[in-house]
Amino acid sequence: MALLIRNGEIVTVGSRARADIFVENETVTRVGRNLEASAGVEVIDATGKLVFPGFIDPHVHIYLPFMATFARTRMKPRVSQR
Repeated sequence: MALLIRNGEIVTVGSRARADIFVENETVTRVGRNLEASAGVEVIDATGKLVFPGFIDPHVHIYLPFMATFARTRMKPRVSQR
């Protein structure tokens, strides 16, 4: 199933930008403005919300050492509906 997250403020380790995110098969495949959604694509309006691709908890200290490893893993994209 495909998912289009529109108009969110996308936050990554190195930047912040207002854009859309297109997700296919649990993978972010496109990031840009005014992305098109074909029939059957779930669309979420993220206007006024922060979007953290790959994060589950934005408070996690991404690159800090923890018990001889780093608190960084690959996670599936997800948007909180709160």
